[in-house]
Amino acid sequence: LPVAFPVSTEDPATGQRVDDIFVVNRDGLHMTRLTAASGIDESPAWSPLDGRIAYQHWDPSGRSDIWSMDTFGSSMINLTSDMPSGPSRSGAAWTRDGSRIAFLQSETIGSATTTSIWVMRADGTEKRQLSSSATAFYGTPTWSPDGTQLAFVHHYGADADITIMDVNTGSTSRISIPGYEESPSWSPDGSLIAFTRGWAVYTVRPDGS
Repeated sequence: LPVAFPVSTEDPATGQRVDDIFVVNRDGLHMTRLTAASGIDESPAWSPLDGRIAYQHWDPSGRSDIWSMDTFGSSMINLTSDMPSGPSRSGAAWTRDGSRIAFLQSETIGSATTTSIWVMRADGTEKRQLSSSATAFYGTPTWSPDGTQLAFVHHYGADADITIMDVNTGSTSRISIPGYEESPSWSPDGSLIAFTRGWAVYTVRPDGS
C-alpha cells in the first residue's frame, strides 16, 4: 500500500486552505489527493483487510467524526454520524483482521474534559463504550494482534502510563513505569509493546516486566 498522510497548507493557486489527506507511493511518486471536502481531514489509518482508510473529519461547524473511504478517495462513509455532535472523535485504530475500529471520544464542558474509548464494527455498527474518565486523559488506543486487548496511554496528571484493557470485559491493568510514556504499539506476535519515553524507544512485556 502507498503512504497516507495529512497535508495542511495553502493552495498557492487559489489561496484556499488545504487540510486534506493525500497518498503517495513508497518511492515518492504518484502523489494523489484523496479528500477535498470543506473542513479538516487528518489522522488516516489503513485497514489491513481491504485497503480502506479510516480518518478524522472536522466539518466547518466544528463537529468531529470518524469517516472511512476507499483507496481512491471515494465511497466515503461517516461511521459515527449517529453519535452526538458535541464530543470530538479521533484516533481510529483497526484490528489486524480489519473487522473493528477503536477510537477516542472527548468532550469539554466548562473546565472539565471527559475522554472515553469506543469500539465499533468496520461499517460503524455495534458501537460500544469500553471506558470513560473525567479525571484522566486517554491516548490513542492500539489493538493486540488477536483483537482481545487495547493498549493506550492513561494520563494521570503529571504521569502517563501504558494501560491495557480487555475488550470483552473492560477490565484494565496499568504498567507503572517511571516517566512519561507515549505511543504504545504491539509487536506482531503480541509478546512486546514498544513505546516512546522522551527521545528514546523502549519495549515492555504486556505484564509490565
